[in-house]
Amino acid sequence: MLKKPKWPLSVYFLMLGAVFIFGCVYHGWIAVDFYFIKNSAEAQATITLIEIIEKSKADEHIVHVSFLTDTGMTQTGILDTYVENMAVGDTIKIIYNKDNPSEIILSWSSPLLAVVFGAIGLLIIILTLQHLRRIRKKIQLS
Repeated sequence: MLKKPKWPLSVYFLMLGAVFIFGCVYHGWIAVDFYFIKNSAEAQATITLIEIIEKSKADEHIVHVSFLTDTGMTQTGILDTYVENMAVGDTIKIIYNKDNPSEIILSWSSPLLAVVFGAIGLLIIILTLQHLRRIRKKIQLS
């Protein structure tokens, strides 16, 4: 019976780094889309309701907000992010799409996540490649 060959641990680390880079690209795209491509504006929003849906592993939080658009209309929407310690009545800074005001993001979440995911992904990939280089040098020297 043939055994399935095992992948070296470094392959798993490279794949993990790639997943973080994918997260960086995803959140970077959201940030670029909202900040530069879409007709967007910043606003102060008030959290009106936080729905908590209990799940087996982790609760899901749905954050409802209301805000004034730049035309003076009151708009409501569901926030893309929940941050620990958010409470009903809190005021937060959001970015909304003027063409579809119900499309909103927390102003700092996507740019921050893009930077964090990118940094972690690059660090994992660089450290793994350096480790592989050291192993290759040891093999060549012996």
